[in-house]
Amino acid sequence: MLLKKHLQQLEKYGQAAVKYLKNGKIRYYGKIIPAKKTGIMAGRRTVREWNPVNGQKRTWHETLDYSGQVRQVRPQRSDRLKIHYQFDELGNYIRGKSFCGRKNFCLGWKMVMIMQVSANEVKEIFQQLINEKFSREEVAEWAFIRTQAYDNEQLEFFPPEEECRIWETLQYLEGVDLKENNYTYLHVNSEFVQEFSEKWGIQAERETNISTHPKHEYVVTLPDTLDTILLKIQRKEGRPLGTLINQWVQEKVQQYAKAM
Repeated sequence: MLLKKHLQQLEKYGQAAVKYLKNGKIRYYGKIIPAKKTGIMAGRRTVREWNPVNGQKRTWHETLDYSGQVRQVRPQRSDRLKIHYQFDELGNYIRGKSFCGRKNFCLGWKMVMIMQVSANEVKEIFQQLINEKFSREEVAEWAFIRTQAYDNEQLEFFPPEEECRIWETLQYLEGVDLKENNYTYLHVNSEFVQEFSEKWGIQAERETNISTHPKHEYVVTLPDTLDTILLKIQRKEGRPLGTLINQWVQEKVQQYAKAM
């Protein structure tokens, strides 16, 4: 049974390397997904740590610079709070920053014993990300739910022969909302089109919208106390947090515009 679990995690999380720690734990390293933008960060990878003695698992995303130094770590948490722990070029801890994002999206997920994820579904979600129908945070949450279901042995792949590509796509989508710093994302939007084509061998269908008022992405950084208050408001209102924030910002901007 332990060998089977080891081989399963080696296949899903250890495509690049596996490390056997002195304390008996095993650490699996995924392939580095490059950041195709100018900056100090080279890319990111998924890391899984497993304790064969008690079965406990930890998973996190690591962002690395071009020297191979880990500069940022974002753990997968059961409460879905996304905290980026940042380090300097020497590996010294700088700070941990929680980002206000959409943490409670389901995108059609139902509470069932077995969840199925299909090749067509992951391609459709990817397309929605490319065409900005879903936010990065929504897509990352959707993928996170399914990787968690896999860890709980509650996920089926359809068709079975596409399991490898589906899983690789889920891992990629789970990290599309990773930050390079407090203000910018690690991956730029143009990367998504190329990644989709490389993974599925087809071109993404991009929608063309000509607008005199193009959309812009903004990252909102909030202290933990305010983030907690926002989550309470979101639960009370029963609406997505991102929708509420967008509404508040629009109302405030319109107020200022009228006063000008």
